[in-house]
Amino acid sequence: MRRIRVHGPEHVRTALQAARDLGRPVILISPPAAAGFPGVGWWRALMALAAQEFADVAFDHVLDCGPAAGHALAAIRSGAGPVALEVETEVFAKIADIAEQAGTRAESGGGKDALDLLGMPAPGLACREWLEAEDTGA
Repeated sequence: MRRIRVHGPEHVRTALQAARDLGRPVILISPPAAAGFPGVGWWRALMALAAQEFADVAFDHVLDCGPAAGHALAAIRSGAGPVALEVETEVFAKIADIAEQAGTRAESGGGKDALDLLGMPAPGLACREWLEAEDTGA
């Protein structure tokens, strides 16, 4: 599944509309270190909006916690879903175990493999091209 980094409700709608139009699943990833600001509550509300408006679209989401293990733990405890973080291997292993026990997951790498919509002049077209490229392996 391809990843798209979203920075607000319009990006979420744009990414999910492209996924809907193409019949493709997608993973939405938050802005870098968004667990700290704009925060876990913001992300949960944004993903609730996405689920409500795009109930027919297969998508997953990941909250980027950057290097903040505490933010990742808070996100896991709050039920915010999967988290991404960049921490030492030992710390990551412990957080991944806690996430699994909570019924979610932790991943490393953040959104390095994601299409980032920030400042994108034509985000809808970029999303379509990005999701279509999955077929070609590009």
